Amino acid sequence: MIIEMLAHLTRDLGTRVLIMSATLPSILRKVLEIALGPLDEVKASEETFRRFRRHRLRLRAGDLTSENMLIEIRQAARQGLAVLVVATTVGRAQQIWKALRDRRHLGPGPNVRLLHGRFCGRDRFGKEEDLRTAVATGIEERDRQPIVLVATQVVEVSLDVDFDVLFSDPAPTEALHQRFGRRRRRDNSDVVVMTTIPPGSLVYSERLVERALKELAGVDGTQIDEAAVQSLLDAVYDGDFGDRWREEVARARGEFRRSVLDGLGVFDSSPELARTFDELFDGSEVLPRSLEEVFKEMSEQQPLLAPSLLVPVTSGQFNWLRRQQRLRFRQDGVAVADAPYDDETGLDLGAARADSA
Repeated sequence: MIIEMLAHLTRDLGTRVLIMSATLPSILRKVLEIALGPLDEVKASEETFRRFRRHRLRLRAGDLTSENMLIEIRQAARQGLAVLVVATTVGRAQQIWKALRDRRHLGPGPNVRLLHGRFCGRDRFGKEEDLRTAVATGIEERDRQPIVLVATQVVEVSLDVDFDVLFSDPAPTEALHQRFGRRRRRDNSDVVVMTTIPPGSLVYSERLVERALKELAGVDGTQIDEAAVQSLLDAVYDGDFGDRWREEVARARGEFRRSVLDGLGVFDSSPELARTFDELFDGSEVLPRSLEEVFKEMSEQQPLLAPSLLVPVTSGQFNWLRRQQRLRFRQDGVAVADAPYDDETGLDLGAARADSA
């Protein structure tokens, strides 16, 4: 859809565009060239790539939630390191966070924090500000704090933070590369990637993850050459997989052009187009029941800030809450969710499911 919008902007409206990405597979570049015409490439120099050659890859069989891995994470934390743990789903992140924060095993030093997409905007913003204070890029050594951050893929965007070591669930090459970029401080420190795909983790295409792990196996135990990431990425999209990807992109571009762009008119209103647009996003927002009184006060005194108490959920989670009769709709249309919430854990649908069982 983005490609087709860019094509419309450049072809029909004469717009000039800048496309910036940490990872750009050659297959995607070719699609962009077909849609937009010749591209002027701005690329890092070999010297820049050499300066960023800091990550030593360790592929590890097993699951990130296993006791062996939890012990290894605790050991890194007890050494005073800033440790980043990235899980595929919110439920897994909450599970790992609860296991790691047990002081009987971790000791008194490191602070264990949790960050994912199921916090309300107010609490997530506060957490991100605290992280910038603790592990911001460029912070002086004396000001750094021992910390363990357990997060989902939300850590891949917007946060300019710097950890000593990374432990990660398996993910596509693009996502892993973004996570590697959150660990820059020490040369030759480890980025540990698990090779077992967790069951029920539908965030990523399983085949895409499998192909990424296959290519990473060739550089396991070595320092990752940033200049070689492009070849690793291109290998993932090679062959039949890439052919199917191109077909899917072409189909999606055509559908988006016919259903949306071709029907656009100046100052025209289209309820059907509005519904199509809403369907593009797999999500809704709910208000945790524990925040309802605060929401009521803010709606009266600071109405522009009241939406910062809403928590994003997927459509599937929203419908599950409704089927379990755990949703109640206020007069203003806001859906109130009967599920545990606090500013440390976030919305805990796992606890809600256990309670409903």
